[in-house]
Amino acid sequence: MVEIACQTSVDDPAIEDLLDRAFGPDRMARPSYRLREGVAPLTGLGLVARDGGKLVGILRFWPIAIGGAARALLLGPLAVEEAYRRRAIASSLIERGLEGAGPRTIIAVGDLYLFGRFGFTAATPRGLVMPGLADGDRLLVRGASDAVAGCLSQALDEID
Repeated sequence: MVEIACQTSVDDPAIEDLLDRAFGPDRMARPSYRLREGVAPLTGLGLVARDGGKLVGILRFWPIAIGGAARALLLGPLAVEEAYRRRAIASSLIERGLEGAGPRTIIAVGDLYLFGRFGFTAATPRGLVMPGLADGDRLLVRGASDAVAGCLSQALDEID
């Protein structure tokens, strides 16, 4: 039985291994990693999925800024071991993660098919931009007011 739990620092090596397998060795070159570079994930919001003692899934959140001012969360990376996919583990991680994140503005890069059921909508038509993201249709947002727009950037401080 797969259980969802809060991530701890003991999980870090297994998380990195899973992310390398899920996204490949060039994962650090992706635009979302530019926003994470040199910034720690938010403690208390990171989740892992375990089957017994084996880590089989991960979800993290990172602080970001929108338009240089508005604070938000960047959801991800989200990864599940290949052998455990199609068992609703990703959905469970997202659901629990969003519960923990509360009513904040949350940005995700992914498929609207998956994230739409959790209240995410296309971000580009709302004036949100992620530098370097080739497919703007994959930029999604949840919980942002219509006044929140602009380019996503790093937020080196934690958000409330």
